[in-house]
Amino acid sequence: MRLATNEVMGFLSQSRISQKNIARLEQLADIEDSEFQRLRLYILEIARLHPGKKRRWINLSRIAPHLFEALVESEFFDEWIDEAYSSTRYPFSLDDPDQGDLLGSESLVVLNRYLQELAQEASESELEYNTSLEPD
Repeated sequence: MRLATNEVMGFLSQSRISQKNIARLEQLADIEDSEFQRLRLYILEIARLHPGKKRRWINLSRIAPHLFEALVESEFFDEWIDEAYSSTRYPFSLDDPDQGDLLGSESLVVLNRYLQELAQEASESELEYNTSLEPD
C-alpha cells in the first residue's frame, strides 16, 4: 500500500501529470483501501483540472474552490499547498490577532475565500463600468 501511495504522490512532483499517469491512477481503482482511494481520486481530479505543476495550487483554488477546500481539509497535500503559498504575498497578515488564529492550511481556506470575494467584486465593478458606457 505504501508503495502505491508513494507512486501517486510522486505524480505531484512531476512538471506535468501525463495521460499515462492518469491511466495509471485509473488502474489503481481496484486497491481496497478507502484512504488510498480518496487520495487517488483527489490526484486524479487534480490531474484532470490542472496537470501542470506551475501555479497548480493557486490556480486550483480559483478554478475549483470547493475541490481546493476539500484538498486542504484532507491534509494529504499540506506540504505542497504550504510551499506554494509560502512564496505568495498575502493581502493581509495571517498572524494578525484581529484576523483570528489562522495557522497552516486553515489560513489557505480563508485566503481562498478572500480571493473569491475580490474576484466577485472586480466582476461586479466591471459589469457596472460596461453598462455605464452604453449609450442612452
